[in-house]
Amino acid sequence: MSAQDRPSHAQPTAPEPAPGAPLAVLGDIEVRHQQLIEALAEGVVFQDARDRVLDCNEAACHILGLTRAQLLGVDSMDPRWNAIAADGQAFDFTQHPSVIAQRTGQPVREVLMGVNRPDGRRAWISINSQPLIAPGAVVPHATVTSFVDVTARIEAEQALQQLNHELEARVEQRTAELAQALAAAEQANRAKSEFLSRMSHELRTPLNAILGFAQVLRLRLQAAPAGVDQQLAHIESAGWHLLELINDVLDLSRIEAGAMVVSRDAVPLAPLLASCVQLVHGVAQSARVEVQLTPVPPEAAALADATRLRQVLVNLLSNACKYNRPGGAVQVSVLRLEADVLLRVADTGAGMTPAQMAALFQPFNRLGAEQGPVEGTGIGLVIARRLVELMQGSLAVESVPGSGSTFTVRLPAAELADPRPPAAEVVIDPDPLGHIGHYRVLYVEDNPANVQLLAEVMRLRPAVHLEAVGDAEAALQRVQNSAPDMVIVDIALPGMDGYALCSRLRQMPALQNAPIAGLSANAMARDRELGMQAGFDRYFTKPLDVAAFLRWLDEAVAAAPAR
Repeated sequence: MSAQDRPSHAQPTAPEPAPGAPLAVLGDIEVRHQQLIEALAEGVVFQDARDRVLDCNEAACHILGLTRAQLLGVDSMDPRWNAIAADGQAFDFTQHPSVIAQRTGQPVREVLMGVNRPDGRRAWISINSQPLIAPGAVVPHATVTSFVDVTARIEAEQALQQLNHELEARVEQRTAELAQALAAAEQANRAKSEFLSRMSHELRTPLNAILGFAQVLRLRLQAAPAGVDQQLAHIESAGWHLLELINDVLDLSRIEAGAMVVSRDAVPLAPLLASCVQLVHGVAQSARVEVQLTPVPPEAAALADATRLRQVLVNLLSNACKYNRPGGAVQVSVLRLEADVLLRVADTGAGMTPAQMAALFQPFNRLGAEQGPVEGTGIGLVIARRLVELMQGSLAVESVPGSGSTFTVRLPAAELADPRPPAAEVVIDPDPLGHIGHYRVLYVEDNPANVQLLAEVMRLRPAVHLEAVGDAEAALQRVQNSAPDMVIVDIALPGMDGYALCSRLRQMPALQNAPIAGLSANAMARDRELGMQAGFDRYFTKPLDVAAFLRWLDEAVAAAPAR
């Protein structure tokens, strides 16, 4: 095809020369247009009204991987193109930009198409088609199509998309693995909690008999034979120490599992510290150590959990006594800062080396005291520090070898609305039931040893008559026949458990306002919560603190109407 036969991208056919215009000038313009098109980096293709290629530039041949001879005369529908659309499906050539431009007379912009080149490589091109319409005409007589190679961009986007898919797959797989690991960890944690709960129950049950009968004997024997009272004291001391070890292991387990819950209330420090000093009085006497409490202002208070703070301070005071020297002293003081309050426990013991200080809060590490005379597990301080941290405080220690140690509990200070002196200690009356002719207590328990123990406890209250049944159904039948004044319920009963029994008893008119107490070796915090939800007035745990139980019994009986 000659140059005169090739349509210009501006007008398809060369116009007649204007009168007087030199032909050389028109030839020069066409040549310049042709050279301009050849210089473009974009591919340019001219097609006639039947969509056949009339001409193209060298860039079009380079991008498509074809020679000019291979392109000329080919239309957009030629199956050799084997093109694909952006979504990877076969390209619909009825939607080719040149076809649409020829059909509609409107330009078509930026259509993406993938062309499979003869060399096997796929080229992605972005296509623009412009219809060519002669002056005064309506239907295009040709189209000019330009396209640019965007293969690098498309392949980069596809690679990025593939990486995203792979990343999503890895994230999904990792998430599934983490979910599986979390489920396994939760299952292991539940198994651990169940094991500890069972072990606690199994250990508390025999301890209930050991400590219960020892307490009853000491309360009953007014003039015990020589040495018997001391022997009973040894039994009690060993039993309570064993219970303390059980509680420490359970506390550490709950803290590590994140299941320990503490409250934060304004706790008056004067009565709390006085009670802590009283609780370690026996330990101090045994160690021949004097505990000195610096006077505490009645308005001094900390934002803390009273029960857990008492546990922390008793632990610190006990250690200060046990690891002191004979004739030594323990100084307890309170210092109020601007926003905090410091509780200090200072001893005159042997102190600690820097190496011992570094290992002080490691669980089960007793810093070489394992072979000494002082009993312990090495987890008391670990629990103390973590409890203080749960209360939004800190526990610090200062020590100099040979000069003793000082432990400091730092807690947020609190203000008391109405500082009051501590309530007087309740004294157990040996027979407070003089106004009662007969007080009936129903005990629901399937363990004969526990029944015998409570019977012995009730012998300390002659006006109380104890009746015992072994399961919930028998208890319900007994209440229907003759309602007692009080019911004490074990939890681990055959058949219906103690929680369900308490709920049933509360529905009976005769017991809606009667005292009902739980007495169980199930001593976890959740067990207590379930007990309160079921309707118990009190929830006692085994081993039974006989003195505390008798105080509650006396209060309940004192509130009962006279017979």
